[in-house]
Amino acid sequence: MSFFTKKQEVDLEDFCSDFYENRIYKRDSESSRITKTFISVILQSSIEADDSFSTVDLAKLEKEITILQFELFALAWIVELGDSRAINQSIFTKKFLEEKGDISIWNDMKHYNKAISHATKVDNPLVLKMRADLADKFIKYAESQNIEIGESIGRPANRMYGEKAWKKMTTSYFLMLALCHRLGLGSGPDYLGPNKKAQLNLESLISEIYKEAKQVLSEIKIRND
Repeated sequence: MSFFTKKQEVDLEDFCSDFYENRIYKRDSESSRITKTFISVILQSSIEADDSFSTVDLAKLEKEITILQFELFALAWIVELGDSRAINQSIFTKKFLEEKGDISIWNDMKHYNKAISHATKVDNPLVLKMRADLADKFIKYAESQNIEIGESIGRPANRMYGEKAWKKMTTSYFLMLALCHRLGLGSGPDYLGPNKKAQLNLESLISEIYKEAKQVLSEIKIRND
């Protein structure tokens, strides 16, 4: 998008709902880059690179990618739009998934949220103090809006200050490990992931998910109520 292009002003809930429906749930729509074919190719190339992936079920991988798409959309939101309305985006996402009957996606997003948080701390240990200060800000905002204090506040804080870790590919590496854990390929601190070629396959998938969300978010601004 050109620097001088005027950003489209959108309603938060309408915009998020449209993205979720047309770029995540309708995986083979014209809007979505992360198609079933793309996921199948990633799995097949990963199997060819590392035969441990031969035990991975395609449907399970698709489900995990859906969870990753929601979490990476929220991360891209922070990067493109800052902490402004991040709590509202988080609250709406939980509500949207509840209404879809997919609250398990919200519950499982925490695994990838923790991976993002850990990657940022590894890159910059001082981020803990910065996040604590931000959490205080979020709590005050929530109290002023009569918003229940819980994960909808904690998760946005975990995504903050992670731009450098993303650029260094620290975040994509820890997300790749979390994905492998969820796929049953390994667990615990001693598991360092599959071989290098398979790692690159998964990290390219994670990067593509993030880039799609970031590009769309770069073209909009949220309308103030």
